[in-house]
Amino acid sequence: MLSHSLLSQGVSMRVASAVDTKGVRHYANGQGRKGTPWMDDATYAPRPQYPYEATRRQIMGSGFFRLTLDPSRGSVVNVTMVKSTGSPILDNAATSAFRQWRWKPGKWKEIDFPITFTMFSGAPRPLAPPR
Repeated sequence: MLSHSLLSQGVSMRVASAVDTKGVRHYANGQGRKGTPWMDDATYAPRPQYPYEATRRQIMGSGFFRLTLDPSRGSVVNVTMVKSTGSPILDNAATSAFRQWRWKPGKWKEIDFPITFTMFSGAPRPLAPPR
């Protein structure tokens, strides 16, 4: 469900990025996980569930979320929706999953993620970073 590329059509050009504990922002460089060092430090990152109601109604969408971390624990303390997916159902699914994410302590304090919920071959299939 996560897409680390530019968001599509009509959405501002936001890319995945992260701020380290020294205050330096790092940007995804389009080289998969190698281009996102903060994902190498993720210890737990469950994919958001594609809600049944969204699947039934064939709701798809792209949004952008900011995760604020407690650097001492690596846990998410706040999830901010920067840009909605266009569906409260999908926004809630993304927010719920992001709240569970964890990172190695002491490295990151803020993570920005674009997310895309889409369906392939009639079945929902979330896009996510490779693990």
